[in-house]
Amino acid sequence: MNLFRKTSFLLGLAFACSFAQDWDLDRPYTLRTLNYLPLLNNLHQQALSGGQDGIFPRRDSLWRKDLPKNPLFSWKGDGGYLAGSIVGGYEYRASKSLGDTIKAMDGGLLIRGYKDSVEFWLDARIYNEDHSAKNPRSWDREFLEVQDSVNGDISYTSYARYRGHISAHLGWTRIDAGRDAVHWGPGYWGNLTFNQQGIPFPQLSMETTIGPLTVKSLYGDLLVSPSSMDRLNTRDRNLYAHRYEFQATKNLMIAINEQTIIDSINEPILFIPIVPQFMQKGQMSEEYNNGTLSMDFCYRKPGWFRVYSEFLLDDMASPVSLFKNDNVEAKWAYMGGVHFVRNFGPIESGFISEYARVEPWVYTHFNQNTAQVAHQGLPLGNPLGPNSQSIDAMVYGRFNNRLFGSLRTRWWWKGTDYGSQINDETPSSNHFDTPKSFLHDTNGDVVDMNFTLAPSFSYTYKYVGMQLELNFFDNPGVYARLGLQW
Repeated sequence: MNLFRKTSFLLGLAFACSFAQDWDLDRPYTLRTLNYLPLLNNLHQQALSGGQDGIFPRRDSLWRKDLPKNPLFSWKGDGGYLAGSIVGGYEYRASKSLGDTIKAMDGGLLIRGYKDSVEFWLDARIYNEDHSAKNPRSWDREFLEVQDSVNGDISYTSYARYRGHISAHLGWTRIDAGRDAVHWGPGYWGNLTFNQQGIPFPQLSMETTIGPLTVKSLYGDLLVSPSSMDRLNTRDRNLYAHRYEFQATKNLMIAINEQTIIDSINEPILFIPIVPQFMQKGQMSEEYNNGTLSMDFCYRKPGWFRVYSEFLLDDMASPVSLFKNDNVEAKWAYMGGVHFVRNFGPIESGFISEYARVEPWVYTHFNQNTAQVAHQGLPLGNPLGPNSQSIDAMVYGRFNNRLFGSLRTRWWWKGTDYGSQINDETPSSNHFDTPKSFLHDTNGDVVDMNFTLAPSFSYTYKYVGMQLELNFFDNPGVYARLGLQW
Protein backbone atom coordinates (compact mmCIF):
# COMPACT_ATOMS: atom_id res chain seq x y z
CA MET A 1 0.00 0.00 0.00
CA ASN A 2 1.60 3.28 -1.10
CA LEU A 3 1.80 6.41 1.02
CA PHE A 4 -1.30 7.97 -0.56
CA ARG A 5 -3.44 4.91 0.14
CA LYS A 6 -2.24 4.67 3.74
CA THR A 7 -2.87 8.34 4.30
CA SER A 8 -6.33 8.11 2.69
CA PHE A 9 -7.25 5.17 4.86
CA LEU A 10 -6.15 6.77 8.13
CA LEU A 11 -7.64 10.13 7.31
CA GLY A 12 -10.84 8.42 6.21
CA LEU A 13 -11.26 6.67 9.52
CA ALA A 14 -10.43 9.80 11.48
CA PHE A 15 -12.76 11.84 9.32
CA ALA A 16 -15.56 9.32 9.71
CA CYS A 17 -15.23 9.47 13.48
CA SER A 18 -15.81 13.22 13.42
CA PHE A 19 -18.63 13.65 10.95
CA ALA A 20 -21.76 11.85 9.87
CA GLN A 21 -24.34 11.09 7.24
CA ASP A 22 -28.01 11.98 7.55
CA TRP A 23 -30.21 8.88 7.49
CA ASP A 24 -33.69 10.40 7.39
CA LEU A 25 -33.85 12.59 4.28
CA ASP A 26 -37.17 12.69 2.44
CA ARG A 27 -35.81 11.42 -0.86
CA PRO A 28 -35.19 7.95 -2.27
CA TYR A 29 -31.62 7.63 -1.05
CA THR A 30 -28.79 9.77 0.19
CA LEU A 31 -25.87 10.59 -2.05
CA ARG A 32 -23.89 7.38 -1.61
CA THR A 33 -25.82 4.91 0.53
CA LEU A 34 -25.81 1.32 -0.62
CA ASN A 35 -29.52 0.68 -0.38
CA TYR A 36 -32.79 2.55 -0.70
CA LEU A 37 -33.96 2.60 2.91
CA PRO A 38 -35.98 5.86 2.84
CA LEU A 39 -37.98 4.75 -0.23
CA LEU A 40 -38.38 1.20 1.07
CA ASN A 41 -39.61 2.54 4.40
CA ASN A 42 -42.06 4.83 2.58
CA LEU A 43 -43.49 1.92 0.58
CA HIS A 44 -43.61 -0.24 3.71
CA GLN A 45 -45.68 2.40 5.51
CA GLN A 46 -47.99 2.74 2.50
CA ALA A 47 -48.63 -0.99 2.61
CA LEU A 48 -49.42 -0.80 6.31
CA SER A 49 -51.94 2.02 6.49
CA GLY A 50 -50.35 5.31 5.38
CA GLY A 51 -51.55 7.45 2.50
CA GLN A 52 -50.75 6.18 -0.99
CA ASP A 53 -48.72 8.17 -3.50
CA GLY A 54 -46.36 7.44 -6.36
CA ILE A 55 -44.22 10.60 -6.43
CA PHE A 56 -40.72 10.44 -4.95
CA PRO A 57 -39.00 12.22 -3.40
CA ARG A 58 -42.11 13.33 -1.52
CA ARG A 59 -42.15 17.10 -1.16
CA ASP A 60 -44.43 18.15 1.69
CA SER A 61 -44.21 19.86 5.07
CA LEU A 62 -44.62 16.82 7.32
CA TRP A 63 -40.94 17.00 8.26
CA ARG A 64 -41.67 20.20 10.22
CA LYS A 65 -43.32 17.99 12.88
CA ASP A 66 -40.13 15.93 13.23
CA LEU A 67 -37.21 18.36 12.93
CA PRO A 68 -33.61 17.09 12.48
CA LYS A 69 -32.18 15.72 15.72
CA ASN A 70 -28.91 16.94 17.21
CA PRO A 71 -27.78 19.26 14.38
CA LEU A 72 -24.50 21.12 14.73
CA PHE A 73 -26.40 24.39 14.49
CA SER A 74 -30.11 25.16 14.73
CA TRP A 75 -32.34 28.16 15.20
CA LYS A 76 -36.11 28.39 15.46
CA GLY A 77 -38.21 31.54 15.67
CA ASP A 78 -41.59 32.86 14.63
CA GLY A 79 -42.29 31.43 11.18
CA GLY A 80 -38.75 30.20 10.60
CA TYR A 81 -36.27 27.39 11.21
CA LEU A 82 -32.66 26.74 10.18
CA ALA A 83 -30.41 23.74 10.89
CA GLY A 84 -27.01 22.71 9.63
CA SER A 85 -24.84 19.63 10.09
CA ILE A 86 -21.44 18.53 8.85
CA VAL A 87 -21.65 15.13 7.16
CA GLY A 88 -19.03 12.73 5.94
CA GLY A 89 -17.74 9.19 5.84
CA TYR A 90 -15.35 6.61 4.50
CA GLU A 91 -16.24 3.96 1.90
CA TYR A 92 -14.67 0.85 0.44
CA ARG A 93 -16.00 -0.47 -2.86
CA ALA A 94 -14.83 -3.31 -5.07
CA SER A 95 -16.72 -4.61 -8.09
CA LYS A 96 -16.01 -6.94 -10.99
CA SER A 97 -18.23 -4.92 -13.33
CA LEU A 98 -16.26 -1.76 -12.58
CA GLY A 99 -12.93 -3.60 -12.59
CA ASP A 100 -11.82 -1.39 -9.74
CA THR A 101 -11.25 -1.14 -6.00
CA ILE A 102 -12.17 2.26 -4.58
CA LYS A 103 -11.35 3.84 -1.22
CA ALA A 104 -13.28 7.05 -0.82
CA MET A 105 -13.71 9.85 1.67
CA ASP A 106 -16.46 12.44 1.56
CA GLY A 107 -17.34 15.48 3.60
CA GLY A 108 -19.84 18.26 3.26
CA LEU A 109 -22.72 20.18 4.66
CA LEU A 110 -26.40 19.42 5.13
CA ILE A 111 -28.69 22.44 5.49
CA ARG A 112 -32.42 22.42 6.04
CA GLY A 113 -34.98 25.01 7.01
CA TYR A 114 -38.08 27.02 6.25
CA LYS A 115 -39.35 30.55 6.34
CA ASP A 116 -43.12 30.90 6.41
CA SER A 117 -44.32 29.03 3.29
CA VAL A 118 -40.83 28.58 1.77
CA GLU A 119 -38.79 25.44 2.51
CA PHE A 120 -35.27 24.50 1.46
CA TRP A 121 -32.86 21.61 1.75
CA LEU A 122 -29.28 21.04 0.50
CA ASP A 123 -26.86 18.11 0.72
CA ALA A 124 -23.48 19.13 -0.80
CA ARG A 125 -20.31 17.05 -0.52
CA ILE A 126 -16.74 16.84 -1.81
CA TYR A 127 -15.26 13.40 -2.52
CA ASN A 128 -11.69 12.16 -2.73
CA GLU A 129 -11.05 8.65 -4.04
CA ASP A 130 -8.15 6.29 -4.57
CA HIS A 131 -8.68 3.85 -7.47
CA SER A 132 -6.81 0.66 -8.33
CA ALA A 133 -7.88 0.89 -11.99
CA LYS A 134 -5.67 2.88 -14.37
CA ASN A 135 -8.74 4.32 -16.11
CA PRO A 136 -11.35 4.58 -13.36
CA ARG A 137 -15.03 4.91 -14.09
CA SER A 138 -17.57 6.83 -12.08
CA TRP A 139 -19.19 4.86 -9.27
CA ASP A 140 -22.42 6.87 -9.31
CA ARG A 141 -22.21 7.52 -13.11
CA GLU A 142 -22.02 11.30 -12.69
CA PHE A 143 -19.06 13.26 -14.05
CA LEU A 144 -15.66 12.06 -12.83
CA GLU A 145 -12.30 13.76 -13.30
CA VAL A 146 -8.94 12.11 -12.62
CA GLN A 147 -6.12 14.34 -11.29
CA ASP A 148 -2.41 13.61 -11.68
CA SER A 149 0.45 15.01 -9.64
CA VAL A 150 3.25 16.94 -11.33
CA ASN A 151 5.69 14.02 -11.24
CA GLY A 152 3.01 11.49 -12.13
CA ASP A 153 3.55 9.34 -9.02
CA ILE A 154 0.17 10.06 -7.46
CA SER A 155 -3.20 10.06 -9.14
CA TYR A 156 -6.56 10.55 -7.49
CA THR A 157 -10.10 11.58 -8.22
CA SER A 158 -11.75 14.54 -6.61
CA TYR A 159 -15.19 15.84 -7.38
CA ALA A 160 -18.32 17.35 -5.85
CA ARG A 161 -21.91 16.18 -5.65
CA TYR A 162 -25.06 17.89 -4.50
CA ARG A 163 -28.81 17.46 -4.35
CA GLY A 164 -31.23 20.00 -3.03
CA HIS A 165 -34.44 21.94 -3.52
CA ILE A 166 -36.32 25.05 -2.55
CA SER A 167 -40.10 25.18 -2.64
CA ALA A 168 -42.91 27.61 -2.03
CA HIS A 169 -46.50 26.85 -0.97
CA LEU A 170 -48.93 29.13 -2.73
CA GLY A 171 -52.10 27.71 -1.23
CA TRP A 172 -53.43 26.19 -4.42
CA THR A 173 -50.10 24.69 -5.54
CA ARG A 174 -46.54 23.91 -4.53
CA ILE A 175 -43.68 25.19 -6.71
CA ASP A 176 -40.36 23.39 -6.33
CA ALA A 177 -36.95 23.96 -7.92
CA GLY A 178 -33.77 21.99 -7.38
CA ARG A 179 -31.62 19.07 -8.47
CA ASP A 180 -32.43 15.44 -7.71
CA ALA A 181 -33.39 12.11 -9.24
CA VAL A 182 -37.11 11.52 -9.86
CA HIS A 183 -39.10 8.34 -9.13
CA TRP A 184 -42.72 8.05 -10.32
CA GLY A 185 -44.98 5.07 -9.78
CA PRO A 186 -45.58 2.35 -7.19
CA GLY A 187 -42.54 0.17 -7.95
CA TYR A 188 -39.22 -0.16 -6.15
CA TRP A 189 -36.61 -1.27 -8.71
CA GLY A 190 -38.18 -1.36 -12.17
CA ASN A 191 -40.21 1.85 -12.62
CA LEU A 192 -40.40 2.73 -16.31
CA THR A 193 -41.07 6.48 -16.63
CA PHE A 194 -38.79 7.88 -13.91
CA ASN A 195 -36.57 5.72 -11.74
CA GLN A 196 -34.66 6.62 -8.58
CA GLN A 197 -31.53 5.02 -10.07
CA GLY A 198 -31.34 7.76 -12.71
CA ILE A 199 -28.75 10.54 -12.52
CA PRO A 200 -30.00 13.71 -10.78
CA PHE A 201 -30.86 16.65 -13.04
CA PRO A 202 -31.91 20.31 -12.55
CA GLN A 203 -35.69 20.60 -12.45
CA LEU A 204 -38.72 22.75 -11.82
CA SER A 205 -42.05 21.29 -10.76
CA MET A 206 -45.58 22.25 -9.81
CA GLU A 207 -47.90 20.05 -7.78
CA THR A 208 -51.51 20.49 -6.71
CA THR A 209 -54.21 18.29 -5.19
CA ILE A 210 -57.94 18.60 -5.81
CA GLY A 211 -59.87 16.05 -3.79
CA PRO A 212 -58.74 12.58 -4.92
CA LEU A 213 -56.66 13.95 -7.84
CA THR A 214 -53.01 14.97 -7.58
CA VAL A 215 -51.33 16.58 -10.59
CA LYS A 216 -47.57 16.93 -10.93
CA SER A 217 -45.97 18.92 -13.76
CA LEU A 218 -42.20 18.71 -14.24
CA TYR A 219 -39.55 20.44 -16.34
CA GLY A 220 -35.99 19.08 -16.51
CA ASP A 221 -32.76 20.35 -18.05
CA LEU A 222 -31.00 17.23 -19.38
CA LEU A 223 -27.48 16.58 -20.65
CA VAL A 224 -26.65 14.43 -23.66
CA SER A 225 -23.20 13.01 -22.92
CA PRO A 226 -21.77 11.24 -19.84
CA SER A 227 -18.51 13.18 -20.31
CA SER A 228 -18.09 16.66 -18.85
CA MET A 229 -15.65 17.52 -21.64
CA ASP A 230 -18.04 16.64 -24.48
CA ARG A 231 -19.36 19.57 -26.53
CA LEU A 232 -22.58 17.59 -27.02
CA ASN A 233 -23.60 18.93 -23.63
CA THR A 234 -23.93 22.40 -25.14
CA ARG A 235 -26.91 20.98 -27.04
CA ASP A 236 -30.35 21.63 -25.51
CA ARG A 237 -32.32 18.61 -24.33
CA ASN A 238 -35.49 19.67 -22.52
CA LEU A 239 -37.80 17.39 -20.58
CA TYR A 240 -41.49 17.94 -19.78
CA ALA A 241 -43.62 15.44 -17.87
CA HIS A 242 -47.02 15.16 -16.19
CA ARG A 243 -48.36 12.72 -13.64
CA TYR A 244 -52.11 12.54 -13.00
CA GLU A 245 -52.64 10.48 -9.85
CA PHE A 246 -56.18 9.46 -8.89
CA GLN A 247 -57.09 7.91 -5.54
CA ALA A 248 -60.03 5.82 -6.78
CA THR A 249 -60.70 4.29 -3.37
CA LYS A 250 -58.93 4.29 -0.04
CA ASN A 251 -56.79 1.36 -1.21
CA LEU A 252 -56.67 1.78 -5.00
CA MET A 253 -54.49 4.33 -6.77
CA ILE A 254 -54.46 4.79 -10.57
CA ALA A 255 -52.13 7.14 -12.44
CA ILE A 256 -51.24 8.26 -15.97
CA ASN A 257 -47.75 9.56 -16.82
CA GLU A 258 -46.69 11.38 -19.96
CA GLN A 259 -43.19 12.43 -20.85
CA THR A 260 -41.80 14.50 -23.74
CA ILE A 261 -38.13 15.11 -24.57
CA ILE A 262 -37.27 17.89 -27.00
CA ASP A 263 -33.98 18.33 -28.83
CA SER A 264 -32.48 21.75 -29.70
CA ILE A 265 -35.78 23.64 -29.36
CA ASN A 266 -38.17 24.33 -26.48
CA GLU A 267 -41.93 24.17 -25.95
CA PRO A 268 -42.77 25.74 -22.54
CA ILE A 269 -46.50 25.17 -23.12
CA LEU A 270 -45.87 21.49 -22.32
CA PHE A 271 -45.37 22.44 -18.66
CA ILE A 272 -49.04 23.43 -18.33
CA PRO A 273 -50.89 20.48 -16.70
CA ILE A 274 -54.02 20.80 -18.88
CA VAL A 275 -51.99 20.41 -22.11
CA PRO A 276 -52.00 16.72 -23.19
CA GLN A 277 -48.39 16.17 -24.20
CA PHE A 278 -49.08 13.20 -26.46
CA MET A 279 -51.43 15.45 -28.48
CA GLN A 280 -49.28 18.59 -28.43
CA LYS A 281 -46.20 16.72 -29.64
CA GLY A 282 -48.10 15.98 -32.84
CA GLN A 283 -47.97 19.71 -33.53
CA MET A 284 -44.17 19.68 -33.30
CA SER A 285 -41.38 18.45 -35.57
CA GLU A 286 -41.24 14.67 -35.18
CA GLU A 287 -37.47 14.62 -35.66
CA TYR A 288 -36.91 16.90 -32.67
CA ASN A 289 -39.20 15.31 -30.07
CA ASN A 290 -39.74 11.98 -28.40
CA GLY A 291 -42.36 10.88 -25.90
CA THR A 292 -43.69 8.12 -23.69
CA LEU A 293 -47.12 7.46 -22.21
CA SER A 294 -47.65 5.10 -19.29
CA MET A 295 -50.27 3.99 -16.80
CA ASP A 296 -49.75 2.46 -13.38
CA PHE A 297 -51.94 1.23 -10.55
CA CYS A 298 -51.47 0.04 -6.98
CA TYR A 299 -53.93 -1.86 -4.79
CA ARG A 300 -53.26 -2.62 -1.15
CA LYS A 301 -54.75 -4.59 1.71
CA PRO A 302 -53.62 -2.50 4.68
CA GLY A 303 -51.25 -4.32 6.98
CA TRP A 304 -50.71 -7.17 4.51
CA PHE A 305 -49.67 -6.37 0.95
CA ARG A 306 -49.51 -4.11 -2.09
CA VAL A 307 -49.86 -5.33 -5.68
CA TYR A 308 -48.93 -2.97 -8.50
CA SER A 309 -48.11 -2.64 -12.16
CA GLU A 310 -46.97 -0.17 -14.84
CA PHE A 311 -47.27 -0.30 -18.64
CA LEU A 312 -45.42 2.11 -20.96
CA LEU A 313 -45.73 2.95 -24.65
CA ASP A 314 -42.92 4.74 -26.45
CA ASP A 315 -44.11 6.75 -29.46
CA MET A 316 -46.29 3.97 -30.88
CA ALA A 317 -48.38 4.85 -33.93
CA SER A 318 -50.47 1.69 -34.40
CA PRO A 319 -52.18 -0.52 -31.76
CA VAL A 320 -52.00 -3.41 -34.23
CA SER A 321 -48.20 -3.49 -33.97
CA LEU A 322 -48.49 -3.88 -30.19
CA PHE A 323 -50.53 -7.08 -30.52
CA LYS A 324 -48.25 -8.52 -33.20
CA ASN A 325 -45.11 -7.41 -31.32
CA ASP A 326 -42.82 -8.43 -34.17
CA ASN A 327 -41.48 -5.13 -35.52
CA VAL A 328 -39.78 -1.91 -34.44
CA GLU A 329 -43.12 -0.07 -34.17
CA ALA A 330 -43.99 -2.05 -31.01
CA LYS A 331 -41.95 -0.11 -28.44
CA TRP A 332 -43.36 -0.94 -25.02
CA ALA A 333 -42.35 -1.91 -21.50
CA TYR A 334 -44.04 -3.57 -18.53
CA MET A 335 -43.37 -3.80 -14.80
CA GLY A 336 -45.35 -5.61 -12.11
CA GLY A 337 -44.76 -6.49 -8.49
CA VAL A 338 -46.06 -7.53 -5.11
CA HIS A 339 -45.03 -6.31 -1.67
CA PHE A 340 -45.93 -8.19 1.52
CA VAL A 341 -45.46 -6.51 4.90
CA ARG A 342 -45.93 -7.44 8.53
CA ASN A 343 -44.89 -5.75 11.76
CA PHE A 344 -44.25 -7.51 15.05
CA GLY A 345 -43.78 -4.88 17.73
CA PRO A 346 -40.44 -3.13 17.07
CA ILE A 347 -39.70 -5.49 14.17
CA GLU A 348 -40.70 -4.47 10.64
CA SER A 349 -40.52 -7.20 8.03
CA GLY A 350 -41.41 -7.57 4.39
CA PHE A 351 -40.94 -9.32 1.08
CA ILE A 352 -40.95 -7.52 -2.26
CA SER A 353 -40.66 -8.96 -5.75
CA GLU A 354 -40.82 -7.35 -9.21
CA TYR A 355 -40.69 -8.34 -12.85
CA ALA A 356 -39.73 -5.84 -15.56
CA ARG A 357 -39.52 -6.17 -19.34
CA VAL A 358 -38.34 -3.44 -21.71
CA GLU A 359 -38.63 -4.12 -25.46
CA PRO A 360 -35.89 -3.19 -27.96
CA TRP A 361 -35.77 0.46 -29.10
CA VAL A 362 -37.65 1.80 -26.05
CA TYR A 363 -36.18 5.19 -24.96
CA THR A 364 -34.29 5.54 -28.29
CA HIS A 365 -34.80 8.07 -31.11
CA PHE A 366 -34.20 8.56 -34.84
CA ASN A 367 -30.76 10.16 -34.52
CA GLN A 368 -28.02 9.71 -31.95
CA ASN A 369 -27.59 12.30 -29.19
CA THR A 370 -30.91 14.04 -29.83
CA ALA A 371 -34.22 13.31 -28.03
CA GLN A 372 -33.44 10.03 -26.28
CA VAL A 373 -35.30 9.46 -22.99
CA ALA A 374 -32.02 9.75 -21.13
CA HIS A 375 -29.76 12.02 -19.09
CA GLN A 376 -25.98 11.83 -19.47
CA GLY A 377 -26.36 8.74 -21.64
CA LEU A 378 -28.45 6.71 -19.15
CA PRO A 379 -32.23 6.07 -19.13
CA LEU A 380 -34.54 8.22 -17.04
CA GLY A 381 -36.65 5.11 -16.52
CA ASN A 382 -35.73 1.45 -16.12
CA PRO A 383 -31.95 1.36 -15.50
CA LEU A 384 -31.29 -1.69 -17.71
CA GLY A 385 -32.60 0.24 -20.70
CA PRO A 386 -33.98 -1.20 -23.96
CA ASN A 387 -34.02 -4.94 -24.73
CA SER A 388 -33.84 -6.13 -21.14
CA GLN A 389 -35.65 -8.27 -18.61
CA SER A 390 -35.27 -8.63 -14.85
CA ILE A 391 -36.75 -10.49 -11.88
CA ASP A 392 -35.98 -9.14 -8.40
CA ALA A 393 -36.93 -10.49 -4.99
CA MET A 394 -35.90 -9.36 -1.52
CA VAL A 395 -36.76 -10.26 2.04
CA TYR A 396 -35.94 -7.62 4.62
CA GLY A 397 -36.33 -6.71 8.27
CA ARG A 398 -35.66 -3.76 10.52
CA PHE A 399 -35.47 -3.65 14.29
CA ASN A 400 -36.22 -0.54 16.33
CA ASN A 401 -35.38 1.74 13.38
CA ARG A 402 -31.68 0.97 13.91
CA LEU A 403 -30.77 -2.47 12.65
CA PHE A 404 -31.60 -3.41 9.06
CA GLY A 405 -30.89 -6.58 7.11
CA SER A 406 -31.95 -7.87 3.70
CA LEU A 407 -31.29 -10.65 1.22
CA ARG A 408 -31.89 -9.83 -2.43
CA THR A 409 -31.79 -12.10 -5.46
CA ARG A 410 -31.78 -10.88 -9.04
CA TRP A 411 -32.07 -12.58 -12.41
CA TRP A 412 -31.54 -10.34 -15.42
CA TRP A 413 -31.02 -10.48 -19.15
CA LYS A 414 -29.69 -7.74 -21.44
CA GLY A 415 -29.69 -7.97 -25.23
CA THR A 416 -26.72 -6.69 -27.22
CA ASP A 417 -27.99 -6.57 -30.80
CA TYR A 418 -28.98 -3.29 -32.45
CA GLY A 419 -31.79 -1.59 -30.57
CA SER A 420 -30.36 -2.52 -27.16
CA GLN A 421 -28.48 0.71 -26.42
CA ILE A 422 -29.95 4.12 -25.68
CA ASN A 423 -28.15 5.73 -28.63
CA ASP A 424 -29.08 3.10 -31.24
CA GLU A 425 -31.01 4.89 -33.98
CA THR A 426 -34.65 3.96 -34.43
CA PRO A 427 -35.42 3.42 -38.15
CA SER A 428 -37.15 6.53 -39.51
CA SER A 429 -39.22 4.60 -42.07
CA ASN A 430 -40.56 1.11 -42.86
CA HIS A 431 -41.20 0.40 -39.18
CA PHE A 432 -43.62 -2.42 -39.91
CA ASP A 433 -41.06 -4.09 -42.19
CA THR A 434 -38.21 -3.89 -39.68
CA PRO A 435 -38.28 -6.94 -37.40
CA LYS A 436 -37.11 -6.85 -33.80
CA SER A 437 -35.70 -9.60 -31.60
CA PHE A 438 -35.95 -9.73 -27.83
CA LEU A 439 -32.91 -10.62 -25.71
CA HIS A 440 -30.63 -11.54 -28.61
CA ASP A 441 -26.93 -10.85 -29.08
CA THR A 442 -25.18 -9.55 -32.19
CA ASN A 443 -24.97 -13.10 -33.57
CA GLY A 444 -28.71 -13.64 -33.28
CA ASP A 445 -28.48 -15.99 -30.29
CA VAL A 446 -30.44 -15.61 -27.08
CA VAL A 447 -28.31 -13.97 -24.39
CA ASP A 448 -27.39 -15.74 -21.17
CA MET A 449 -29.13 -15.11 -17.88
CA ASN A 450 -27.23 -13.29 -15.12
CA PHE A 451 -27.79 -13.98 -11.43
CA THR A 452 -26.82 -12.05 -8.30
CA LEU A 453 -27.31 -12.83 -4.62
CA ALA A 454 -26.80 -9.81 -2.35
CA PRO A 455 -27.08 -9.83 1.45
CA SER A 456 -26.84 -6.42 3.12
CA PHE A 457 -26.66 -5.10 6.65
CA SER A 458 -26.79 -1.65 8.20
CA TYR A 459 -26.84 -0.21 11.69
CA THR A 460 -27.49 3.34 12.81
CA TYR A 461 -27.40 4.88 16.25
CA LYS A 462 -27.53 8.61 16.89
CA TYR A 463 -24.37 9.91 15.19
CA VAL A 464 -23.08 6.63 13.76
CA GLY A 465 -24.05 4.62 10.69
CA MET A 466 -22.45 1.49 9.21
CA GLN A 467 -23.35 -0.39 6.06
CA LEU A 468 -22.15 -3.54 4.35
CA GLU A 469 -23.37 -5.19 1.15
CA LEU A 470 -21.94 -8.26 -0.58
CA ASN A 471 -22.66 -9.39 -4.14
CA PHE A 472 -22.12 -12.98 -5.27
CA PHE A 473 -22.11 -14.93 -8.55
CA ASP A 474 -22.29 -12.99 -11.83
CA ASN A 475 -21.38 -9.55 -10.48
CA PRO A 476 -19.28 -10.14 -7.36
CA GLY A 477 -18.51 -7.13 -5.23
CA VAL A 478 -18.23 -5.71 -1.74
CA TYR A 479 -19.43 -2.30 -0.60
CA ALA A 480 -18.93 -0.87 2.91
CA ARG A 481 -19.42 2.53 4.50
CA LEU A 482 -18.75 4.11 7.88
CA GLY A 483 -20.43 7.45 8.39
CA LEU A 484 -21.31 9.82 11.16
CA GLN A 485 -23.23 13.05 11.53
CA TRP A 486 -22.39 16.02 13.69
